[in-house]
Formats: sequence, C-alpha cells, structure tokens
Amino acid sequence: METILQAGGLRLPARVGAVANTAAGLRLSGRVRMLHPFGPTRFFRHGWQSWSLCGWMPLDRPPAPGDALRPQTDDPVCAGAAAWTGSGVGALEVGDRRILLLGALRPGAFRRPRPRSRFRTPRPVSTAGAVSFRDLFGSPPAAVACAPARVNLLGEHTDYNEGFVLPVPLPLATCVEAGVAEGLVEAYSVAFGERRARGVDAGPQGDWLDYPAGCVWALRREGFDVPGVRLRIDSTVPLGVGLSSSAALEVAVMRAVRQLYGLALDDLHLAQLAQRAEVEFVGVRCGIMDQMVASVGQAGTALLLDTRDLRYEHLPLLPGHRMVVIDSGVRRHLAEGKYNRRRVECERAARLLGVCALRDLTPDDLLRAETLPDPLPRRVRHVVCENARVWAGAQALRQADAITFGRLMSESHRSLRDDFEVSTPELDRLVEAALRARALGARLTGAGFGGAVVAVVPLEALDTFGSGLARAAPSARILVR
Repeated sequence: METILQAGGLRLPARVGAVANTAAGLRLSGRVRMLHPFGPTRFFRHGWQSWSLCGWMPLDRPPAPGDALRPQTDDPVCAGAAAWTGSGVGALEVGDRRILLLGALRPGAFRRPRPRSRFRTPRPVSTAGAVSFRDLFGSPPAAVACAPARVNLLGEHTDYNEGFVLPVPLPLATCVEAGVAEGLVEAYSVAFGERRARGVDAGPQGDWLDYPAGCVWALRREGFDVPGVRLRIDSTVPLGVGLSSSAALEVAVMRAVRQLYGLALDDLHLAQLAQRAEVEFVGVRCGIMDQMVASVGQAGTALLLDTRDLRYEHLPLLPGHRMVVIDSGVRRHLAEGKYNRRRVECERAARLLGVCALRDLTPDDLLRAETLPDPLPRRVRHVVCENARVWAGAQALRQADAITFGRLMSESHRSLRDDFEVSTPELDRLVEAALRARALGARLTGAGFGGAVVAVVPLEALDTFGSGLARAAPSARILVR
C-alpha cells in the first residue's frame, strides 16, 4: 500500500498492480464531499474500486482540456494521461481545497451502489458491454468533451421573454467522443443503443440525431469548416425530466467538434450556436438559458443570467443546504406543442402591449395587461413577477438567506401552476410532499408538463427527507441530493 494523494486531511492509499492501480483502501478524514463531475459520472456511480487513478491537480477553476496533471502511476491504461482530455474526471472538496482526479475505468470492475433511500436510483445509461468508439469507427476518438445538465432554481419561462434566470449545473453530464468524417454526421447513442447517419446537408428527420446534426448545421451555417463528424454519445442525464438533456448534448457536441477541428469559438458564441441548432433545426423554440449554463456555468454556483445581453454572474449556493432534484416520473416532450404555444402567447402579449418582450414590463404594467384577452393577463403576470423573484433570489443567495429563497421557490411554483398553467397534479403533489418533508421551498423545474421538482433542504433534514417523500410519492426518485 502507498499513499498516492494526500491533501488537507485526505489520504488515498492504493495498491499498485500489474494491470491497474486502484483505490483498494480508501480512507477519508476531515471534511470531504463530492463535487460536480467535469466528465463522465461513471467515476462516481461505479465506485472507487472500479478505477485506476491516473493523476490529479489542484482545482481553483473549471479545468480545460490540455491542463497538466500530476501523474500517479505507470499503469498502461493511463498512457498519455499527462493532460486532461475531458474524460473520466471527478472532483473532491477536501477541507478548503478542491482536487481534480483523472481516472481510467477497469474493464469488468463495475460495482453498482446501494440506494440511499427507498427511492429508485437512476439507472446507469452506460453498461459494461457498451461498444467503444474504436469498435464503432475503427480508431480511437480524436476529441472528447462533456457538458452538464442543469436545474433551474428561479426564472422559469423567462428566458425566451428576454428576462432573468438562475440555473445551476448538475453532477449529471453528457460526454461525446468525436472523430473526423467527410460529408457525414454519424453517431452512436449509448442510451438508445443504436447508430444513425445522414449527410451534413440533410434536414431534420425527427429523431435523436437531429440534435448533433443540428449542431453541425449551425456551425457550418456560421462559416466554420466542419466537413463532417463521427460521434459516440454517452450520458447520465435522464431524458424527459426537465434537466435539459438536449442542451447538455448540444454543448458537448459543440465542444467536441471545436476541439476536433480547432475552431475559434468561445464559450458564449458556442452557447448561442447550440441554441440556434435547437430552435431553427430541431424546432423547439427554447430560450438560451440551458445552453448558457451548460457552456459557462461553474460547479457549486448558481448562474444569474440576463438573457437579453447575456451578462452573467456566478453566485454561491446556500451553505448548510442542498438543492435536491426529484423526478416526478411524468415524462414530457417539448416539441409536441405546449411549450411553443406558451411562447407564442407571450410574444402576442408583448406585441399587444407595445413592448419588445415581456421583460420590458414592470409590476406597474400589470393593470394594463388585465385588458388583454384571456389567458394573456396571467401569462404576463407570471413573467413579470418571476423576473422580480430572480432578483430577490439572487440577493438571498448573496446574503445566505435560505428562508427567503425557499419562500420564493414556492411562490414560483404557485405562479407556474396558476398563471402559466404548466404544472400537473403529480408535480403539485410532489411539491407539497417535499414541503411536508421539511424542504424550505420547492417548485417544478424546467418547462413543466411533467418532469422534475427542485427543493431546498437543510442538511440536517436530508436523511429523513428521502424517506418522507417516499411515503408520499412512491413513484418518484431522487436524482441529485
């Protein structure tokens, strides 16, 4: 046994073997917690003993591909791991330090964790038998990139009204391996277990390949030289839950293609092109919040974003509390029309009130909005008041005021239920169950019509929170806690 990493109370002893240098006897002391993964969350899901730890580095900012690592082993699976490529990475907080770890998965070493409560744990997207990029395309990937899912704390249906939002990146991610191709977009999805291909100039066809194909379309339309691409897509982001699996995929594809072809594309422009792919190619008229937080968000912070001019600020989350994300079990499909209908209603209300977007209205305009045909007054009231809640919520985060922040979340849910009419009975019951289980506030998150709920829960109530929810909503499952 030898200690391969020691910092701030962390001692990570390891066994050095002929094939793998694995964490054989992990012992942790001091304050240690998992942080956002900057790569495949297999690192966490399958446990320490499934991994060879190849290197580490102090983490005082989000890492970037090419950052130098401090190597830990001569294990062959770590060959070439002198720099981080964006794959197989996790992070720890140790005392006051953050440590980035790079690991390589041991074949056949999968170990499924036990559920922490009666809730069903999310099923892994990947399996030990998943086909590799080399198996698919005959060579290793030339680029690897990942992007996180998100949960929106406040500011729902405000982004396409040029308003304000307050999302947070999640420890769920989509990762894309990429290789060059000519005249073709070809991709394999681990989640769907299938391979699809089409020409780079082909239009949308109503399947999952529309999202990566739309990214290539948007890049080419912007003038970037992208002759084609081959992709392997893996993800731990559940579909249809409201955590923006589509934006995570789009940003991961954009990052991989940027790395593959050396494109001069900054993170802000990347987010804009990812949104264009979804709006103009896929046909979902989304705002830019999801792509922005996937592209510029930072782990452990909320992103206060002005969706009109794209100015943003990273804000600390509430100390002593967790943002718990709960899947209601009700699936939704945005492109089927309800989401787009809400956007059309907001645009009509803005036009009738003589403003560019509902963001330009203040609470003083609500009386004037009452003259609009139903249901437009209620749509206006939600957007105007939700923008105000975002600003109040940002101030509550700055002041570490969990009580106020929880109250704003619950007010937001009532507005989404009554004024914007995007909730469901299942979501309403889940919000009420979360509040009874000692959450300070709870609301649906995402576009609504099903999906997930987010709740702010004190750390001391976290252990009993899951069991309390399980009794009230046995079909729900905790995704992030």
